[in-house]
Amino acid sequence: MTMQTLNLKPNHKAVRDYYAALGQTQQLSLLHEGAVAPHFANLLRVCARQFGWSLEEQYHLPRKGQRP
Repeated sequence: MTMQTLNLKPNHKAVRDYYAALGQTQQLSLLHEGAVAPHFANLLRVCARQFGWSLEEQYHLPRKGQRP
């Protein structure tokens, strides 16, 4: 079985877009996880596509007697 390698360089459009989005978010002083997560998810989505994968951003686990 051959291991696939992720093709992602610092100058890749997805990486540049990620940092640009983080910069815009930072200008709004929104640096909490909820504000940053969508930008990181977009980057992960691009990476996953290279392997034919998809990204499930938030998967709720049912827990007996607790909120998901």
